[in-house]
Amino acid sequence: APSHVYPGWHLVGNPYPCYLDFESFNSTRILNLETTIWHRTNGVVATYKQGTGESTNGGQAEIPPLQSFWVKIENGQTSGEIGFRNLQKAVYNNATVTSFFRKANNPSKQVISLKIRSVSSDMTDENKIVFIDGATNKFDSLDASKLENDDAHNQISYTEDSVSTAINAFDQMLSDNEQRTINFGFKTSDSGDYVYSAEVQSESSNDSLEVILYDKLTGLSHNLTEDGDYEFTSEKPN
Repeated sequence: APSHVYPGWHLVGNPYPCYLDFESFNSTRILNLETTIWHRTNGVVATYKQGTGESTNGGQAEIPPLQSFWVKIENGQTSGEIGFRNLQKAVYNNATVTSFFRKANNPSKQVISLKIRSVSSDMTDENKIVFIDGATNKFDSLDASKLENDDAHNQISYTEDSVSTAINAFDQMLSDNEQRTINFGFKTSDSGDYVYSAEVQSESSNDSLEVILYDKLTGLSHNLTEDGDYEFTSEKPN
C-alpha cells in the first residue's frame, strides 16, 4: 500500500512461509526501487542495504516468513516493482540463516557507526557512514534513505545534495590527515538527555580514523574516538 505521509514508500510482504535472502534479489526482480529494505522493530526502523551488506538498528538481509517490510521508489521515478520467486528462499537453521547463494565479496571500505541513545528510554537510533569505492558524495545506489522512527528520536545524515539517509556512502577511503565534513540532523518530539557514540570499522591499514562531532547549537567540538561519548540535552520542540 502506498504511503501518503512518506511519498514513494510502499509496505510489501514476504509471501512465503520461509525466509527470503534479499541479497539474492537481482535487478530483474527489483525495478525502479532502492536496493534497500526497512522494517520497524522495537520502536525504531531497521535498515539493510544490498550490495554493501551494511545495516542499522539490527537490520538484516534475511526476511522472515510472511514478514512485512518497506521498499522505496527511486527518486525521479513514479512507480516500481518487486518480484518474488523460489530461488530467493533461504534456509533457517540453528539461529542462523544459510542462503542458497554465495554473496559477492564487498570492496574494501571504512564504516563509522554513529548512535544516539535516549537516557530515559534507553532507545537507540543508528546511522552509518561508509567510505567505499564506487560511491559518490550525492545520493546514489550505495546510499539508503532514512525512514523515520515513529515513536523514538531520529538521527539523520545528509548527502551532498541534501537527501536524508540512514546509510550514507562516500567515495574513496580516508587517508592519513584527510578530513571530511558530513552534515547530521537530530529530531525528537520530547525533551530529554541523550548520549552520542561512534564506532569505527576499517578494512584499510589506516588505524588513525577519528570522528569529531561539532555541536552547532553550543559551538563545541568533541572527539568521539579519543574522548568517548558525548552527552547533550534536547529541549522539546515548539
